[in-house]
Amino acid sequence: MWKCYGCILRRKALFLLLLTLSLLIYVVLRGLGQHNVSEIPSTIIKGNDNIVIFVVVKSASDLTTEYEIAHSTLRCYCAARRYPLVILDFSSNSTLSALCPQSDVTQFMFRRHCALARFLSDNSAKVEWVLFLDADIGVVNPTRMVEEYLPQNMMGDGKIQSLPDLVFYERIFNEEKEGVSTSLLLLTDFRQFWARDIWLTGSEWNEKRDFFLHGFKRKWQNSTKWGGWFSPFNLDNAKLASEMTAINCAKSGSRAKNLWKYEPRFMISMEKLDNKLFAHVREMRMQQMDYWRRVEEYALEEWEDATTTL
Repeated sequence: MWKCYGCILRRKALFLLLLTLSLLIYVVLRGLGQHNVSEIPSTIIKGNDNIVIFVVVKSASDLTTEYEIAHSTLRCYCAARRYPLVILDFSSNSTLSALCPQSDVTQFMFRRHCALARFLSDNSAKVEWVLFLDADIGVVNPTRMVEEYLPQNMMGDGKIQSLPDLVFYERIFNEEKEGVSTSLLLLTDFRQFWARDIWLTGSEWNEKRDFFLHGFKRKWQNSTKWGGWFSPFNLDNAKLASEMTAINCAKSGSRAKNLWKYEPRFMISMEKLDNKLFAHVREMRMQQMDYWRRVEEYALEEWEDATTTL
């Protein structure tokens, strides 16, 4: 009797959990497409010291090997635009490793967020915004500014709104969210996104659309398999790194764009790029609807089993 009753309770708890998840998904889906550029204006910040760009790696040596293109372009961009670039290297920081003991093999994503939490705790009075990037994210268009993608506390009608502590950005590739928000900001129009996977469009890009590109892993470079990519630059990795030194980029300032030498065959029109991205968005939406349908069916089955047992 007690065993059966406990089974019923577990089923009810599972049903309530699935129901809550379904309601949350419904709210998110209902909000898709409700925000546009005019509704989420950019923040204008004087001086870039308020914005820190933050990367966590297992070992700093990865930045000159596996993530060479990503790091070269990001380092150059930060030097030219005067954004502080913070690199946390677990291999050389025993204190951080002790504070964030998660496994590098199975829990590195959690470990990275632990490192970020520690950094924010230690620097909350000094930093207004932190842009947390994967190590394989590089800058393809250095004319864009991080401020363009931040919310501001003054709306168009002059009313003050509270700023979120963290901001959600929906991922085009799948249904992941790349952050979290105390007041949910879903930038569902991909034209507002600050980063995307380079392989989504076969390494093709457009300077009016793109800012950061994700997926610059050397092990997938020049591959036609899933996740494979080709460099959008016409210099090899080592030559690109040698030209994009922090000193060269800092001296170049606003003229640093001249250091980004592109491969013309990967530069396409905005219309062509949008068509490619829209196709991926449609595919992702269909997958989401299928996932949610299966969740709903499972929840209904559990509910029917629970009520039948009662």
